[in-house]
Amino acid sequence: MSRSPSRRRRRSVRATVAAGLLLIGTVVGTAALATGSTPLLAVAAGVGPLLGWAALRIARTELRQERHAHARDRAQQAQSFQRLLAARSEEHRAFLATMTQRLAARDHEVNELRTSLRRAEGRAAAAEDRVRREARRGELARTRVAELESQLVLREEAERERSAPWPVSA
Repeated sequence: MSRSPSRRRRRSVRATVAAGLLLIGTVVGTAALATGSTPLLAVAAGVGPLLGWAALRIARTELRQERHAHARDRAQQAQSFQRLLAARSEEHRAFLATMTQRLAARDHEVNELRTSLRRAEGRAAAAEDRVRREARRGELARTRVAELESQLVLREEAERERSAPWPVSA
């Protein structure tokens, strides 16, 4: 798979120069060995390490700058994340306050409903007691009416017997 151009890092000029210096040192050393010339070998022995050290120095500087650039990017990213985290934290605090208010309002409403329910239950119990008392009074009144009616019937019979012109025999 080929990498997308946006993700691919460009090779720096310094890295290219360092690679070129190593290549030159390698070519000089190889040419000196191939020709077998002592003065050329002496030059290659002096130039090779110098070019190698120069390439190393250039690569080290490049690496240091890359690390610093990445560290700056990470620091900026961390600051950005910290700001985002602070904003989300503030949103969370606001949400928490809103939900706490709502819960408090609901708790208050539930307590009011419970109080109303207890009052209604008390009124219902009192009404049931009144209905029972009235039912007992009604029953007592019916019993009393029945007693009085039977007494009235007996009195009327006794009155009829007394007022009858001739005695009634049973």
